[in-house]
Amino acid sequence: MIGWIKIEGEEITAGEGILTIETDEVNYDIEAPESGILARILVQAEEVVPVGDPMAVITGPGESGPVEFGEGSRGGQHAENSMDKPLSGE
Repeated sequence: MIGWIKIEGEEITAGEGILTIETDEVNYDIEAPESGILARILVQAEEVVPVGDPMAVITGPGESGPVEFGEGSRGGQHAENSMDKPLSGE
């Protein structure tokens, strides 16, 4: 993961670029899967992230992120509410 385009706490819109990843062949902007608030960033720039690992938590306005994604945590169960699902590596 190269870096974040958006910052924690910022409102995001589905389809806009929120972070940039690097592969062996190309750099690629990852788009927000849904609109909401970038509530928590779980992965820092230059960190290697396995495919499927959560990278961030997107919530709806006024909602908080899932408890199991505490500070520094990248594990745990996915939340039931679609707005509380973690953004995973692509």
